[in-house]
Amino acid sequence: MEKEYEMPAGAGESEFTDRKSVFLGHVMPVKSEEEALEFVKQMKKKYGDARHNVWAFALHNGAMRSSDDGEPQGTGGAPVLDAILKKGLTDAVVVVTRYFGGILLGTGGLVHAYSNAAVSALDAAGRVRAVPHTLCALTCDYAQYGMVCRLCEKYGALELSAEYTDRVGVSFLLPPGGFEPYGKDLREQSAGSLTLENKGEKVLALSVKNR
Repeated sequence: MEKEYEMPAGAGESEFTDRKSVFLGHVMPVKSEEEALEFVKQMKKKYGDARHNVWAFALHNGAMRSSDDGEPQGTGGAPVLDAILKKGLTDAVVVVTRYFGGILLGTGGLVHAYSNAAVSALDAAGRVRAVPHTLCALTCDYAQYGMVCRLCEKYGALELSAEYTDRVGVSFLLPPGGFEPYGKDLREQSAGSLTLENKGEKVLALSVKNR
């Protein structure tokens, strides 16, 4: 099972002005490089009259890319990507659009402006903790259902559902580290008559405080 990670809670926007240049930041949570590049494409189309659409993305599989989009090397894409990484976020793409105001900002000014716009947009988006849960299933007798539910409460199971026929089909999600101990407890309390099945993984987005 993959480890938990943090990502933007949703879309986020910001606007920052420095010496008449306007910087518009846009954030979007994404799951793949294709999604990230499609968002970049959309922003470039929407703000096609702007001089620069600087962008960067980072994914929880380790992939990351950035582009200065015509700004001096290292003054746009790098600070935007750095903003994502310093926030401890992943599965995030940020596009910062610049409308040039006629006054040159210099290397340091550009780095500051792009970083500021990216950080503000990321803050506006908020953050969630993506936690991989194990999708579990089992079938028990009606007399055993109460015990199954007590174990679900003990191990913090979520999204519990049951289907009632001649027996009870139960499905639920267990947080990281819960599958093995739940399965052991289940076998012991059912005298070996019940077995917990691993049906795969589902990632849940749990809210966390911005920082």
